Amino acid sequence: MTKKILIPIALFLMAALLFVACGGGAGQAPERGSWDGVTYTNESLGLRFHLPEGWEVSTDAQLAARMRQAADVFDDMSLELIETHSFIDMHAESIATHVSVQINYERLTGTLTEAQYIEVAQEQFSLLGGEVIPHEETIRIGAYDWHAFDTRLAMDAASAVTYGRQLLSIHEGFVRLIVITYYEHSESADEILQLFTAL
Repeated sequence: MTKKILIPIALFLMAALLFVACGGGAGQAPERGSWDGVTYTNESLGLRFHLPEGWEVSTDAQLAARMRQAADVFDDMSLELIETHSFIDMHAESIATHVSVQINYERLTGTLTEAQYIEVAQEQFSLLGGEVIPHEETIRIGAYDWHAFDTRLAMDAASAVTYGRQLLSIHEGFVRLIVITYYEHSESADEILQLFTAL
């Protein structure tokens, strides 16, 4: 497995965790959310995300390009594997600060728990010199209580530190993952979480 540099956190998690989390599970894929102007609604998650001014939403073509980028994270992983077992539901990003929100789904096999998932994330981030800090309490967003962990990653001494707030919920054979990526002088994860509301 060869690590690449400058990997967006959301894509790194998607690719790295496929090695242990996903397989031929029988769960039905969740329905995708949809955009209506500046509001994203996901009925299956019971939530809405309200797009701030100055943010852009990725098109389906751009989401497909991100999937291809995820496949390139590791040399021993194919795009077919990623597309078979995971998909990006939505991605939105601030033009000015590059803060982003992404929702991923990953098909499970076996009985992986949220705690085990976070342990894998800790192992993968440590390979890049990063840090994972689990939260003790879950966070209620929409219809689910989400297990949260924060990440910190700098690819080298000259790189800006990239921070992340990852929220995950395992339900009906799928990992549901909300990934917030932010920076020291940008909006914080807590500020971004205020953009989510329940249905």
